[in-house]
Parts: sequence; C-alpha cells; structure tokens
Amino acid sequence: MKYGESIEIKKNDSRIEYLRPCASPKDKGKLQAKISLKEKFDPKWMCDELSKVFKNVRCSEKGAASFGWSGMAIMVFSNGQINIRGAENKEEVMRIKGMIEKILLKG
Repeated sequence: MKYGESIEIKKNDSRIEYLRPCASPKDKGKLQAKISLKEKFDPKWMCDELSKVFKNVRCSEKGAASFGWSGMAIMVFSNGQINIRGAENKEEVMRIKGMIEKILLKG
C-alpha cells in the first residue's frame, strides 16, 4: 500500500474510512486508520468507559480521548470517530476497532 491509497471496510454499520501508510518517518512501515462508528457518545461517559480498559487516557470536555496502546497512538471522539496511528497491519486496526466497539457499543 502506498501513501494516499485508502480502502473502505464496512462491518456492523461502522466503517474504516481509510487505512494507509503513516506519513511520519518514525512510523515508516506502519499504518494509520480513520474509523467511523455508528453511534455518538457522551464525552464524560466515553472517557470513563475507555479509562476502565486503557491506561493513561487523556480526555477533553469537547469529546476527545487519547491514549497509547501497544505502540499505537489512538484518539476516540464522542462523534464516533476513531483515529489510529502506528498500527503494524490491517489485523491490528481491526482488533483495536473491535475492542473499542465492545467497550463503547457494549456488544
């Protein structure tokens, strides 16, 4: 996959909007992804739920939660958007997507 190429994967009404190589030289060979979940979340509730599973979750009152996990930088927004930077492969993106869906969508 070359920079700028993207794919769309739709599952359970959530979508990976793009999956492409990271632009940063320090993340060379890794992927970044943008995911859209089907739901929106109360910012405080979202932060509390993510903090139960992930360490060092930083939250803003405006609805953004950021944390690192397994070498990735992850941001989750109350509008249902998830940004992942530094994933090793598509399977890793799908795994973190599934974890966050399980936490926030309780499914």
